[in-house]
Amino acid sequence: MGDDDEKLLKWTFDVPEPEVSLDLEDGIYRAELICYVSKGGRVKDVRVRGPGRGSRKEARKDAKELKKAAFKGGSDPALFQVRARRKELESVKWNAKDLEGIEPDEDKKEDARRKEIEARMNEKNKTEVPMQSHGEVLARLAAGGGPSEAHKAVGPNWKRPGSMTMVPNIAGQPDNSWLIHEKQEATGKYRAWLFFNSATGKYYRQKEVGGGYLLVGVPNAPQEYPLYVRVGSANLPSKTGKKLDMAVLLPELHKTGFLLKQPLEFMDKPASLFVLCDGLRNSPAAAEFC
Repeated sequence: MGDDDEKLLKWTFDVPEPEVSLDLEDGIYRAELICYVSKGGRVKDVRVRGPGRGSRKEARKDAKELKKAAFKGGSDPALFQVRARRKELESVKWNAKDLEGIEPDEDKKEDARRKEIEARMNEKNKTEVPMQSHGEVLARLAAGGGPSEAHKAVGPNWKRPGSMTMVPNIAGQPDNSWLIHEKQEATGKYRAWLFFNSATGKYYRQKEVGGGYLLVGVPNAPQEYPLYVRVGSANLPSKTGKKLDMAVLLPELHKTGFLLKQPLEFMDKPASLFVLCDGLRNSPAAAEFC
């Protein structure tokens, strides 16, 4: 079936027409076909993914082939034609002739997208600041005058850094106007992770991996509301006597964070976390997996 034949195809069934899309993951392209089937008076979508391809054109060709198979199979809920063609595509290697006329301008579009991503990454790297030695930090602090009070930090427990604390070295940010916010690590030690410059009003966060700092937004100013949270959960067994659902309730999230040595100082009070997981097909496996 050629491209001209595909244009003549018409979907005449009582479910929506099949749709195709392309996925890109770790540099591998895959076609994805979405078919709509009717079961028990309900319409459900079934997704069939093609084999991994090295180029977008190859994946687009797979998408065309899968869609042709879907039209050929009609409203078959088992998707026999689609699954058979999907299996055949595993061993198919498309050549240049097969791909003629498949998105001729896509290479240009792909290059434009790649350049846009690179430009964004370069812009992001401009906000990252490398770490300095302890001696360089002390020299910069000694050269400055008194700290600025032009801006006030948002949130509790900000403090001036000690002589052994590493602070960012950023152009336009006075060295003597830094405030730090500390958090406790798994070892029990405290370290500065958030930095505020009272002269400019800007906040920086230390990168979790590698050295340097990132410019971040203004943190939340926590508020306490006159609310009392009371929660509970119940799990009714199914007809077979199994309990299929699961709930995790953390009504006082601040206390949980304190016990885990991860205080949530920028979060409003009260704060709660609820996780509700449903079992599927008369089995609790899905809920337990969540």
